[in-house]
Amino acid sequence: GCRPLGVSPRGSRSGRGRRLQRGGRRRHRAGFGKRLKPWEWRLIKIPINFICRAHNTNRHILNKALDHENLFRLLGKRKATIKTCFQILASREQQLSILEIGASRSFTSGTINTHTFNPDPETWDWGAGCFTAVIKILFPHCRLTSVDLNPEAIKVSKNILKSLGTEASFEQTSSTDFLNKTTDKYDLIYMDHAESGGNDSCAVLHRNDAALILNKNLVKPDGLILIDDIQTAFNKGMYSIPFLEEQGLTQLSKNSYQALFRKD
Repeated sequence: GCRPLGVSPRGSRSGRGRRLQRGGRRRHRAGFGKRLKPWEWRLIKIPINFICRAHNTNRHILNKALDHENLFRLLGKRKATIKTCFQILASREQQLSILEIGASRSFTSGTINTHTFNPDPETWDWGAGCFTAVIKILFPHCRLTSVDLNPEAIKVSKNILKSLGTEASFEQTSSTDFLNKTTDKYDLIYMDHAESGGNDSCAVLHRNDAALILNKNLVKPDGLILIDDIQTAFNKGMYSIPFLEEQGLTQLSKNSYQALFRKD
């Protein structure tokens, strides 16, 4: 009669049959054609362990950043005004809509670094405020729109938000073009666009954009306008601050690095 493959006439399996059987088990266990040697397993385990440790370290760093008190410490001279924004907006029940004019431009303070990112928030560009990250840490479910003409600034901001596990809507256009186009209304508008320098062009731009914001009624009732960099040699709010005061908005900050207004 016919014998199963590898079975000798005496009923015992031949050497070839035993080898076929063992080889099948090995392939089934290893998932490919050979049994892994101990040193091969070590090569696989080393990078896995390294990735796990790196992930846990980064998560610990980000958890520290998500602590509000630590965040306010990092904000330094902007702490008082950002904390006031948080206290006012935190009680609102509906989803917050926030407009940032002027995205984060660098990964680190003191220089324009758009290429080397360190996930440790202690190393981020707190000298410029890091508003893109700050507002998403304080209000993770807010609808954030960030406007900047510079594609590198948008890239920096996207990378920072990605490290936090969140995102925003980015518009690569000028502040004036965006404000002319949008019909949305915002709980908070943050104005940090353009750079103060040897003339008043930045302050003029802020004044004209502030007029657009009010004329188009882009701020919700009890909404906020926050202007950055007003304690510089040539401050961004030189013309927009007196204009907003003339229009009846209430200034909530005094002798601060930022000017905070509320639309009553």
